[in-house]
Amino acid sequence: QGPLAEFLVEGKQFGFSSARKMMSWVVPREGGGYRLYSKGAQEVILARCTKLVGKDAEVEELTEEKRDEMTSTALAYSRRGMRCIGLAYRDLSAGFDLE
Repeated sequence: QGPLAEFLVEGKQFGFSSARKMMSWVVPREGGGYRLYSKGAQEVILARCTKLVGKDAEVEELTEEKRDEMTSTALAYSRRGMRCIGLAYRDLSAGFDLE
């Protein structure tokens, strides 16, 4: 039980379910508020996204062209028997209800 455990106790886990095809973890941010991290089926995560983090770590709009490219790449991998996992995050305000 160190400082990290005390810090993370304010967070909340939303476990994986086959209905959601994803799991999420909300953790407090140092400057206030929370950050929601999610991982799950690529198509489920991608459907919820509106932005992406580009090559230079710049946040940019997720265009239909880029969305189609990502979907096509994931489909190519799945045809070879590989699974693609989507990862995403979202910042939430300090007063956000985690329930």
